[in-house]
Amino acid sequence: MRKLLFIFASTLIILIALGLSGCSNVSSHYKAFALVSSNTNTHASISFYKLEGTIVLKLKSKNNSSALSYTANLDGGSATVYYNAISDDSILFRISTNEKVESAKTNIEKGILHIIIVTDGQCNNGRFDFKLES
Repeated sequence: MRKLLFIFASTLIILIALGLSGCSNVSSHYKAFALVSSNTNTHASISFYKLEGTIVLKLKSKNNSSALSYTANLDGGSATVYYNAISDDSILFRISTNEKVESAKTNIEKGILHIIIVTDGQCNNGRFDFKLES
């Protein structure tokens, strides 16, 4: 009986530890209508008619001096785009109704680059395009 209780308690502790460690990752969760997306190692884009929620895109930088060029336009709503984490110091740009954004971020570190698009309510008729250049 003790052995069975020990195995059960150990399994429960392992499952809880694995569950808590997975909470730090940001994942996509969204509602969309007419969403088209593409995501490769160096290029990611999405276009949509309606979008609400969070979309995570992943790019892979091969060296420490890469540059991320991006463009975006939005006919309605607003969104914030982050890189690598959702925090105030990782905001790439914000976009609102009838705005267009075109810029670049330099000195991207080697490794996986997470681009996180978070809408503030529903966004309409938009496009986001990201390209990683060595």
